[in-house]
Amino acid sequence: MATKEDRNFMTVRLALDRPCTNLLQEVLRQHVPEKDIHKLLNDPAKKRKIYPLLQKLKQETILYPPTGVFCGSYAAFDLSLLYVLIRNLAGIPDHKTGWGNAPDINDNSSAANIERIRLLRNKYAHCSTSHLTDKELKRERKNIISCIHGIEKTLPAKSTTFEDAAEELFLAAKKQEDLDEIITKCQEDIVYTLNTQADHTARMDSMHNELKNTQDGIYAVHERLDGHEKLLLKKTQDLPETEYEKSIFSQWEEDDAFFISTRGATIVDELIKTNNLVIVTGHSGSGKSAILQHIALKFREHGWIVKPVYSFKEIHDAYKYENFEKDRCIYVFNDPIGKESFDEMSFNEWGPYREILSILIERAKLLLTCRRSIISDPRARGFFEPEQGNIDINKQKLVKVDINDSHCKLSTDEKKIMFKKHFPDEKLTNEDLNQICKIDMYFPLLCKLCRGEFMKKKDFVNFFEEPVPVLKTEIENYKVKDRETYCGLVCLILSKNNLCLHELEKNTELFSKILNLCELSPNTSPTTILSKLQPLCGFLVKNIGDKYFFYHDFVMEVATYVFGSEHPKETIDFADVSFLRKRVSVQKSISNDPFTILLDNEHINNLVQRLLKELSGDSFVEVILNPCLRNAHVISCFKQQIKELCDIKNLGFITKTQLLNTEKQQFQNLLNESLYTRLEFVGSNTVCSPLSVLITFRHDELSKTYLDILRNKKSYFRRIVDAFSSNILKKKQY
Repeated sequence: MATKEDRNFMTVRLALDRPCTNLLQEVLRQHVPEKDIHKLLNDPAKKRKIYPLLQKLKQETILYPPTGVFCGSYAAFDLSLLYVLIRNLAGIPDHKTGWGNAPDINDNSSAANIERIRLLRNKYAHCSTSHLTDKELKRERKNIISCIHGIEKTLPAKSTTFEDAAEELFLAAKKQEDLDEIITKCQEDIVYTLNTQADHTARMDSMHNELKNTQDGIYAVHERLDGHEKLLLKKTQDLPETEYEKSIFSQWEEDDAFFISTRGATIVDELIKTNNLVIVTGHSGSGKSAILQHIALKFREHGWIVKPVYSFKEIHDAYKYENFEKDRCIYVFNDPIGKESFDEMSFNEWGPYREILSILIERAKLLLTCRRSIISDPRARGFFEPEQGNIDINKQKLVKVDINDSHCKLSTDEKKIMFKKHFPDEKLTNEDLNQICKIDMYFPLLCKLCRGEFMKKKDFVNFFEEPVPVLKTEIENYKVKDRETYCGLVCLILSKNNLCLHELEKNTELFSKILNLCELSPNTSPTTILSKLQPLCGFLVKNIGDKYFFYHDFVMEVATYVFGSEHPKETIDFADVSFLRKRVSVQKSISNDPFTILLDNEHINNLVQRLLKELSGDSFVEVILNPCLRNAHVISCFKQQIKELCDIKNLGFITKTQLLNTEKQQFQNLLNESLYTRLEFVGSNTVCSPLSVLITFRHDELSKTYLDILRNKKSYFRRIVDAFSSNILKKKQY
């Protein structure tokens, strides 16, 4: 309920918005009638002067409509617009200190009183508090009545219409205040009567309380028994939770506090009860992970072992080296074959573990999430799908659920419940709430992001409709206003979205370069930078154990796009080579997502230098899989730099074989299956050289350039190349 001071404040606001505004409308009308104002507005000199002022008020289209001229009424004009028009069009002489300035206390001209009304309106429109004491109300009432009286007596009608309206408004407010006091007194009397009645029924209440206490005691015994049972279950579990896993579950529980059960979540929950392999698909930010986390936490409460995993090798190792109870273990794996887009390297990883996973799923549950665009990619064909003549996967009860299809997608009512769950105290208009609930993309994620302290003063509707520009602006602002926070985000980007103090302190060279890039002192400590990420938790980042991650893939995509577009050269120089493969492109294409960092021609040489450098290291397969290596301009620059390195000392790495972690049995299994790819062929070799991989992936121009240079060297190298080429041909035939 509003306080007396709150009502005093609103009374002053109403006096300024109604009688004062109506008075200024009449002042303007007396000097410039509505039917004549368009003549002044369209005068070139006056238009140049007045149009910028209207733009600041965002009201230029009222007086300068797209077609025709203004032919309306002043009745809808607010006080700010009226002041601009009176000052610039009415021809009223300046007051002593001039328009726009506080008038002299002894100046009683119309201009001075109009100025005073404007200043009062600005004071109460932008006031940091909404309270006004009786003494302050009395003072402001006197000021407002004085201004109205001074202006109204200069009008031709010589009436007191507006002064009377203001006095009536203040009088009505006083009557309402008296009525409120009477109501308050009545309420106090009612409370006293009710308390008296309560005393008369005290004995009966006492008996009810005794009965309730007895029931509570019984419930407490049941709760203790349930607690002992749960404790016993935990003690008998074979796989104790690590501290890191406990941190993950803590993060899940924090998010789960705002979870609501939707149609999609209910369907997934029922399917998981009767199926061991469930893949939940949908758009980015649609709540896939939240649904699986909620369900996994419920299983965990009932004594199940829940294992969050990040690779198929983790699942294999857990099954191979740890004991777990049959039908009591759940693995949760988000984005197994790519986060932002289909990742051939990740997809290829699951193949060698296909057989062991088929066995494991007969004894445990495997819950996966995958973006709809990735699972529907033709290259993902065969991912956990039954092969012809093989019913093993069907036995394991594979189910795919798209939570964005017509049966599962969020309804408008579910969106409203979800929004109010996150913002119970937010007083949105029905129009704004309905506008927000029209949004489908990222809706559950945007509810989470808006919950953070940094978004509480933002325009909800704007953020839900345009989340990317809002996030981009927020991140760009850190670069200007808070360079240490921006530095923390850059460290997170260049650490492959997995940042901890130990790694930052160990990689001093990269940290120094990032400090220089962010224009910070070289003496800035890693601890200082990491401390700046803590306030961003729940908005841009999350903290699990001693590590920081981006809050969601969507946030990471926006952040990397902002940094990569602003600093393409530094991105090329410092980012992980797998990041360059997934997020950087040199040409536009239909398949490019909106967060792909597009390089200009001037940076292609930098990219080629980095790729050429990595070609001699352990990540040469990542280089050869990079789509940029198919671009004609990149190939041309690559060939030129190869020729510049034609000294055999600098080119020796191209034929140097390196050890690959592939078992013979895995290779034999791949040969027996129809999904055998070039990447699997490369993985089938225990050792491999960059040149052999270039040839395998049909980088013909680059392969030919290397081979031509090597053939022109001494006979020793010709023998190496001949033997190497013969070996490659044999492998192709095989």
